Amino acid sequence: MAEKLKKISFRTIDKKLKHEKEVELLKRKYHQKNHPLLYHKIPTKTAGEFNRNILGQIQTDLVEHCKTPAAGEFINTLTNTDVFSGWCEQKAITSKG
Repeated sequence: MAEKLKKISFRTIDKKLKHEKEVELLKRKYHQKNHPLLYHKIPTKTAGEFNRNILGQIQTDLVEHCKTPAAGEFINTLTNTDVFSGWCEQKAITSKG
């Protein structure tokens, strides 16, 4: 087995491991990010905590429009919705930076 591994080309290795690389990339991309200090500084509410009778209660969402795996540049849609009125503002952005 060791002799075979010494003879295999990089291209063949990449081809054989393509699926595993995609799985690992998705795991890294969608794992829960833990930044407790940041989360304590930003006030957030769940959907059930919104007062739906007052203007100005905003829900924000960022949607990625990309293939799997999410490599390269792609469009994101940033959506802000007022919970009371249903008014929605959307903007297409090319990166999260």
